[in-house]
Amino acid sequence: MNSKPMSSEQIERRAKYIAAINVNNYYIEHDGHILPNKPSIIEWHQTVKDTTIRPTDIWICGYMKSGNTWLSEIVSLIMADGVVDKVFNRSISERVPNITLAVHVDCNYSWFEGLTDPRITVNHLEIKYLPRFEGKEGKMIYIVRNPKDVCVSLYHFHHMIIAAIDWHDFYQLFLDGHT
Repeated sequence: MNSKPMSSEQIERRAKYIAAINVNNYYIEHDGHILPNKPSIIEWHQTVKDTTIRPTDIWICGYMKSGNTWLSEIVSLIMADGVVDKVFNRSISERVPNITLAVHVDCNYSWFEGLTDPRITVNHLEIKYLPRFEGKEGKMIYIVRNPKDVCVSLYHFHHMIIAAIDWHDFYQLFLDGHT
């Protein structure tokens, strides 16, 4: 997130965006982020940060619409020695659960701790919300996509799924680091 204070125009644009997506009070804003309005969402972020990294863990991290699902498929197949039959009958969300999306269903994090090794997960969290990998044997793969492509893809995703928002407003929010 951008650390500069927002201008009045940016504040107005962000408020308009939040109002557009916040149907039925589904979201809250915390620490500059828009999060699902769940009772323990703030604690959930701390739980993820405090996760114990296992030597076989693989965390796939990246901004939304950056190719996280494609990379998850590739890593899952690599871990299955390239044998498609080993992964064919299981959805990608079973093989590589998305911690970020799981919170929309249930803020309970114990399911992740209960996964067998190797644990492969994907998320869209900022680095400040991720567990520390320093000196650990687990792996983190960070995926980066051209920001112009991410912005266009994310705009269409928001427009189709969440809310109809003006391209100019969305583009400015993206540039300001507020999407």
